[in-house]
Amino acid sequence: MGFNVGGMYVRARAGVDRDAVVEAIRAHWQKLGASHVNHGDVLLPDPLSLAQTGSLSFAVSEARPGSEGAKWIAVADSERYTADPALAAALASVLSTEVWLYVLTETNNSGRARRFGAKPQVLRKSSEVEALVASMPFSFFYFDDLKAASAAKRKPWTCFGFEGVPHRPKADYSGPSRKQLAEQRAAAVAGSRGPALLAARDAKGLSAISDGDGIWELVERHVEAMNLREPENVRFAHALAPAFMGRSYATNFWKFVDATLRAGDDALARSALSRIENARYVAKGESFALALAEQGEVVPALRMLEWLTRSEWPSATIWGNAVRFLVEADRTTLPARRVTALLKGARASAPVNVAALHYLAIAYVRSGQLEAALSCVRDAVKLGYDQLEALRADPGLAPLRKRRELKAAFAEKVARSPAHLVIERGAAGKKLRLIGPAIGFHLYFANSRSAPALGELVEQLATEFPDMFAFWVPQDGLPPRKTPKGRPARDISALRKNKATYGFEIHYDAEGASACQQRLFIELSKQGGELTLHLPLKLADEPDALAERVIGYARTLPFVSGSAGFTLSSYHRGSRVSSTDAGEARRELRRLLPTYLGLTASQSHLGSRVLPTILWPSWLTFLGAPLTKQLGPRFAKVVSPCQLIDLGPRGWVLRASRAPALSAASDAPALGALAHVARELSRKLPAVGSSEDPFIVSAAERCEALGRLAASRATSVAIDA
Repeated sequence: MGFNVGGMYVRARAGVDRDAVVEAIRAHWQKLGASHVNHGDVLLPDPLSLAQTGSLSFAVSEARPGSEGAKWIAVADSERYTADPALAAALASVLSTEVWLYVLTETNNSGRARRFGAKPQVLRKSSEVEALVASMPFSFFYFDDLKAASAAKRKPWTCFGFEGVPHRPKADYSGPSRKQLAEQRAAAVAGSRGPALLAARDAKGLSAISDGDGIWELVERHVEAMNLREPENVRFAHALAPAFMGRSYATNFWKFVDATLRAGDDALARSALSRIENARYVAKGESFALALAEQGEVVPALRMLEWLTRSEWPSATIWGNAVRFLVEADRTTLPARRVTALLKGARASAPVNVAALHYLAIAYVRSGQLEAALSCVRDAVKLGYDQLEALRADPGLAPLRKRRELKAAFAEKVARSPAHLVIERGAAGKKLRLIGPAIGFHLYFANSRSAPALGELVEQLATEFPDMFAFWVPQDGLPPRKTPKGRPARDISALRKNKATYGFEIHYDAEGASACQQRLFIELSKQGGELTLHLPLKLADEPDALAERVIGYARTLPFVSGSAGFTLSSYHRGSRVSSTDAGEARRELRRLLPTYLGLTASQSHLGSRVLPTILWPSWLTFLGAPLTKQLGPRFAKVVSPCQLIDLGPRGWVLRASRAPALSAASDAPALGALAHVARELSRKLPAVGSSEDPFIVSAAERCEALGRLAASRATSVAIDA
């Protein structure tokens, strides 16, 4: 279980009720110099804003039964993740009662609680703290839950607050210093000059007041409306970029990068690379570049993708599309050394995105490297490229048309089967399976309200797949152990009772013959959650029954997005796998994956010190209600009826083919359904990807990436009857 929450509980007794607690808190902060403000039903301060604004709000509940058979009054404040020990001590003293203060932190799975007043006590184990809070009324309550709560849910609470909380450097709860307040006032004054400077296109003046209140939003709105086809707009955006570019999650970061690349500012472009924090934001840049290409700006799209290849997280589709635009562009401003590096990098990554080999072959022919072009054709055939006829007829290969080696390359055949993906090593005198194929099922959730339904699913799985629950993986970093008796039943019960603000994590794994084939992982918190399920490979022998089973699981769950199909599962008991064996397994995995296009792996998985736990399957794609609502009814009309399953209020399922496919060559195009809808995805999902919900964003990026991959490899496919 995991949380990020803090609060207090005051023991009620004669003379100690909600009003008494409210008055004691008011007196405490007014004595320190703060001004009391009654906010009524509206809690104004943003969470965690005390140190910047000097504003602090409280929510105090009515007394209700809780721990030790007593009644307790819950106290939460706008700092949300913490609680004030000085206030807890003051309440215990003034009210002559017991006060529990608690803090639970998910990031390091820690917790602490302290009882003030009579019977002083300290709890240092997170499990003990969780048990204490779970026994209290309004357990795991977040202050800002009341902002969106109905009047009925706010009724048990009194909400009030303070302004002008003084600066106390050594205190846990402190307002801003005089220096901070002076800087804020100066920024507000400077920000008022923004509109005039923007109208005059005074980039230097705007940059000088970039810390002013509202100036970022003002500049971002202006830049968003700019057409960078106009040279004067490029010059203005480029001049603003050093001060306003921000980080890769900023609204207009990618437009500032585009202006920087158009202006040819290599130094600023290198600086911008350092601001990209992970592969997810690289994917946003890729989407931006593809949108440029769709608008006919192939050269700027090429520049953007080539720039992204120099990041820490260039994907196979970035390399492939960069080479594609290199071939399609009527001109290129890339230096020769950059073109050489681009071709080299794309060639190394091409096996994961086989369509790139098509464009690489053309690019090599144009540069006179005919042997390199032939090598690309050979690999395209070996790796199951499904557009071989288009490659064979491509005019770009004309200089190779009479070469005997070209005809021989197109004649080669390669066989594949799931058995080839099993990787074993010796351990304790017997073979130990480190990596093996399985049926993967993965769902994302927007919050923890799916917990009761997941409890029902876990109970069903425990009956259907008892081997899946052979080993239990603790949350505290300890190695997996044989599942204690009654552990699954306790987890099922906890899930069924789970509250919307409650965190939860369980992980079970199989052993022996079922190793790398059966796994269950669930993680939930107030911010979202996920389910990862690995099922025995033999279920794929009956694809319709398998689809019915997996879709049946999804029907009961309020998912945001997900997927199902062939996946690779890895051995999870690290203490029995040496670093040498793990390294060899990863190298073998890199060698095997390129021939199985129905599977993909992120570079972080392949480069990690641990074995990969899941690789994205592509047979069934689940689009939850938040996504289908934004995609709209027209989206469903472009999908063959036999490939779209409507789950009603839950969303849709796209079924790519009748059976899970390991590669384009093994069973029609592995991403057939997505090929039908790739264009719709590319048009619609970038807007979805701008959502602040990280699970919708990740769903959008995943579907968009699959759509692009499908568009590059297939045009249509029908499911076998």
